[in-house]
Amino acid sequence: MDAANQALLERAKRARSVSRSLVTKQINKLENEINNSADKTTVHEIYVQLISKYEELSTLDKEVESLINIESLEDEILTREISR
Repeated sequence: MDAANQALLERAKRARSVSRSLVTKQINKLENEINNSADKTTVHEIYVQLISKYEELSTLDKEVESLINIESLEDEILTREISR
């Protein structure tokens, strides 16, 4: 892998890491709201935000997969699935 692709891969991985953290926080927020509130509107709003963040994460996963070399692809997919 050349230096330019390596830089793109590292950038995508960092962005994915941030995105994964945001998804986790949103899941925790949703669980907390479900457990502590009967406000369906708030729960729905948080859920919609979660779906949006998850879609962003999926896009970043695909970007990383497109940049990674074939030998590392299996490890990358396993890492992605474990973190979900």
